[in-house]
Amino acid sequence: MNVRGTNIRSMNAKDMNMTEEMCDKSTWELRRIEPAYAEAVLEVLEQGKKAIATLGIDQWQKGYLSLTQVQADIDRQVSYGVFSSVCESKPFAVAVLDSSRE
Repeated sequence: MNVRGTNIRSMNAKDMNMTEEMCDKSTWELRRIEPAYAEAVLEVLEQGKKAIATLGIDQWQKGYLSLTQVQADIDRQVSYGVFSSVCESKPFAVAVLDSSRE
């Protein structure tokens, strides 16, 4: 299976606008991304791009992962997000799970 996304560990409570206490009380749910979340997905991916750039990794640094690509993944129903029970307004981690590219 082809998996593309950001690692949950690259996010922290501050990135999610959550306190540590809120994180401790939160449950997480993996859900298919709906079209309304496309910009939020791109925001998470941009945070991931910045995080790996600081490690000297040039993956995704040259225009890859645009809003158009995010929307295409959502339309194909292969885009998933991790949502917190405390901050359900948007996903804080995302992945594309696509078995058709194996």
